[in-house]
Amino acid sequence: MFRKKQIICMVIVLSLLSGVANSSKVSASAPTPTQFKELDLETVYNEDLDSDGKYEKVICKQIDVKNDETKKTLTVYINDKVVFEKTLKCQYYTVSLADIDVDDNVQDLFITTRDYSAICLKTFYLQYRDSKLKLNQTIERKDGPKYLNMATYFFDHVSDNASFELIANRPIGDVIGDYECFIPYKLINRKIVAVKTNTYNLTPYSKKYVYRVKKEYVTYKSLKKGAAIAFELNSGDKVRADKIYVSNKGKCYIRIINSKNVKGWIDGSQDDLFVKVPIWD
Repeated sequence: MFRKKQIICMVIVLSLLSGVANSSKVSASAPTPTQFKELDLETVYNEDLDSDGKYEKVICKQIDVKNDETKKTLTVYINDKVVFEKTLKCQYYTVSLADIDVDDNVQDLFITTRDYSAICLKTFYLQYRDSKLKLNQTIERKDGPKYLNMATYFFDHVSDNASFELIANRPIGDVIGDYECFIPYKLINRKIVAVKTNTYNLTPYSKKYVYRVKKEYVTYKSLKKGAAIAFELNSGDKVRADKIYVSNKGKCYIRIINSKNVKGWIDGSQDDLFVKVPIWD
């Protein structure tokens, strides 16, 4: 009887250990993407850029161009070798690193040239393969979603399906002043492509801003022709904004929320609706 109990206990323990082992295997077989991080200039980073189990030494350096203050040179060193160098008209460069697609076994490097107020001039998308930093794509403003002004953007969240988001500053519409919203992108065959959509969410930061109404107007429950009124606003009322909608013809609408948490749409091209709107330098 004692021997039988021992055998039963051993079977239970082995089953539990097997379950732990299988659980570990599931976790190991489902790697998650690495979120964006901005690399500081003149700082050494150790990164496994090509997923071969070995770390590469990475450092980026920016210098002024002699006798031309409008230009800057960026040099990227990997394992003490120059793998990228550009001299362009800009105020500064930013370098961001992420792993957008875990299945391609390589990290993604984005080098952006910026002007005053962080305005983006162009972005170089590169990957480190076969001991070389290879340019996959040069991204310019015209490559963004149709009708959106992608003058200022920053890299944000990476999701699990080779997709990520940019945070753009006021890509369309002036009624609520400066605001941030998420613009979705996807990596397809080593190319960055804007995801087709009409609706964009504001960031949590911009959703918090409270606007004080300057004059009377109405909001609508939907964007359909003849839509019912959602609510009316009077001078002094306070509202927040949470979404923008861009029609297929480029017309912008903003969804706002009143103090009772009722939501309604307004024309995004209007002006002078609010006493004050945020304006960023």
